[in-house]
Amino acid sequence: MPEVASRPNMANPRHRNWSGEKRTQDRPAPTFLTYLKFRGLSMRCATSLLIALCLWAAPALSQTASDSPQKSASATTSQNDSDAIRQIEADLAQSERTTDVAVQQRVLAEDFVNLVPAGLGPGKTEILKGMQRHAGQAPPYSVETQDMRIYVLGETAVASFVKTYTAKENRNVAHEDTTHIFTRDHGVWKLRISRASNCQ
Repeated sequence: MPEVASRPNMANPRHRNWSGEKRTQDRPAPTFLTYLKFRGLSMRCATSLLIALCLWAAPALSQTASDSPQKSASATTSQNDSDAIRQIEADLAQSERTTDVAVQQRVLAEDFVNLVPAGLGPGKTEILKGMQRHAGQAPPYSVETQDMRIYVLGETAVASFVKTYTAKENRNVAHEDTTHIFTRDHGVWKLRISRASNCQ
């Protein structure tokens, strides 16, 4: 029986060109430079275009890389400020438990505004005067804070939380929804506004 020449596998695209004819050899994949040359640009023009594209992309990549340390530093600063406000709130709560006048003197701004559930409360001068009569003494109630949320917006910080008072004698409990607004004065955080309202 005569030998039959092997037929190319027409199902394999490597054996066909786009016209359906048999390919004698694999053609190299077209490159961007080949495409530009096909469109009528010389090799020198194509190379110049590629260099221009690289020069255009380099500043964008450099800017992205330089932005990363700045964002990281900004996030670190914000976290440090949040930690500072959280510590101040802890100090204020402790000062209420021990009637520590010095903490209130240090934290409250001179123009401190105190908004209590009944309306406008005592300012810094009145608060300090009232505390001095019982300085160092424990009040007839305990004070706890919970659900603390802190937001730092540049030179302003807001602390929102629930303050719980528990009477030591009869164990009655009162909750206050509290918001404190701080501003940074010469690098030092000062409490400017306190707003408290009754909550269940």
